[in-house]
Amino acid sequence: MYIAGKEDIYYIDETSEKKYGIPTATLMENAGKNSFLWIKKNISDYRQKYYVVFCAHGNNGGDGAVLARYLASEKINFTVVLLGDVTGKSKEVARSNFLKLIELKPNIVEWDLSDEKTFSRIRECLKKCDVVIDAIFGIGFSGEIFQPFARVVEEINKSCKTVISLDIPSGVPANGGKFNLAVKADYTLTFGFTKFGMIDYPGANFAGKVEVIDIGIPGEILNERKLARLITDEYAKSLYKKRERDSHKGKYGHLLIIGGYGGDFKCGIKAMCGSVVLAGLAAMKVGVGLTTVAVSESVLNPVQALIPEAMTFGWGSNYSVKNIKKLIENNLIRTVLIGNGFSKGRLQSRILEMVLEHPIVNKIVIDADGLNIIVENRKLLEKLALSTKDIILTPHIGEAARLLRLHPDEVKYNKLEAVKKLVSLTNQTVILKDSVSLISDRSFNIFINDRGSVVLAKGGSGDILAGIVAGLFASGYDSISSLCLGSYILGVAGEMCESEMGEVSPLGRDILQKIPEVIKSISKQELKQ
Repeated sequence: MYIAGKEDIYYIDETSEKKYGIPTATLMENAGKNSFLWIKKNISDYRQKYYVVFCAHGNNGGDGAVLARYLASEKINFTVVLLGDVTGKSKEVARSNFLKLIELKPNIVEWDLSDEKTFSRIRECLKKCDVVIDAIFGIGFSGEIFQPFARVVEEINKSCKTVISLDIPSGVPANGGKFNLAVKADYTLTFGFTKFGMIDYPGANFAGKVEVIDIGIPGEILNERKLARLITDEYAKSLYKKRERDSHKGKYGHLLIIGGYGGDFKCGIKAMCGSVVLAGLAAMKVGVGLTTVAVSESVLNPVQALIPEAMTFGWGSNYSVKNIKKLIENNLIRTVLIGNGFSKGRLQSRILEMVLEHPIVNKIVIDADGLNIIVENRKLLEKLALSTKDIILTPHIGEAARLLRLHPDEVKYNKLEAVKKLVSLTNQTVILKDSVSLISDRSFNIFINDRGSVVLAKGGSGDILAGIVAGLFASGYDSISSLCLGSYILGVAGEMCESEMGEVSPLGRDILQKIPEVIKSISKQELKQ
């Protein structure tokens, strides 16, 4: 399933007309007609319902005018509310559809945006109607809805009627982001492709059930324009690699996890060994062949007791860089996850630099404090950007903001641009973690994961994701597949925990227990009894 931004839709509309000979008029006609056909199929007793169609000037209003024409063709009871000078302010195609509708002389309320008596009629229409059609603002809208349009939107939201938005709920930005007000739809009939702003928050809270309406966009356009791809159940299953019965642990990689600082209690610095425990267990749950966990020597024994399946190694002395280097060389370790509970300091920076430069290591996942070290050491950032290794970065919104030197809100509410900026800055594969996460490779192929749960809004979830991703990476998946499949596994595991335990109580260890169930569902294999 492909996801489009505003610029994508502008490109598609223009290319459809100039290259494939499909004019905007045809696309608009298809949008209105096929929306009406959806209503016929999905709204029970659709002929007996009373509809109110709200149209402002512009193409979205034009879509509404076409839909209203089809309502009229079947003699269905409806009123069209024209918000302002729709014929004077609309471009040619939309204007033409408004004029065609007006010629039919349907029940029309023309509001000049200042007449209180007309607004009273609008209220009456909302009271009497069964279904509201929202064709006020489309993908071109940006900014805030101001009065008097805000008043209309507020009345629609208070009406308690079935609301169907055409293409996108009015007020929701197509590229995602903050907004002050929007139509809260029960259904959004989106044209051609789902818009990013409807699956990201807060827009997802306003879109209701999203239905993609075919309007005749040529399929070949997907070969010309890189659209983001949503990680669906089917796509996750397509990524999974079934294992051969005749195989061994050496076939599925050796992962080294470096982190787990033991703390400095005199200085008020906490120990963070739990993060590598969660990451290590997650990596093994997704099938990495061998795992070595390198932690502060002071917490070596408890970590070893908590992960008996893993090998352990200590760091913290002046010889740590040299010792970890020998560990890599003696065991030919090619995949490293670094940063979980790592803390920051000169020693940690030197270890990270060694890992980036080591000729044996060719796959690296940098998480948490590994990213924070890079934020404070721009020389390491330069080495990262020049590296030919296959490297994955896993920043959340705050870490991404620090890397980009932006305010967190500039990242969160501009994620499509932010993930591209992160790739441009680092020249590596990136996941921008959030309730809806974005993944991009070096070629700016973007994938979106909207699976997840509020139970993941706890310490440890990021460590589990890092472990899942690194485990897949070490066992033979490429970087983009590791991130797509890994973020999906974590998200679905979180959903399972919420379903069984509620949204508050699940812990990281509960999420870990759900990983095998998710993998079983992806692999379509039944466990032997």
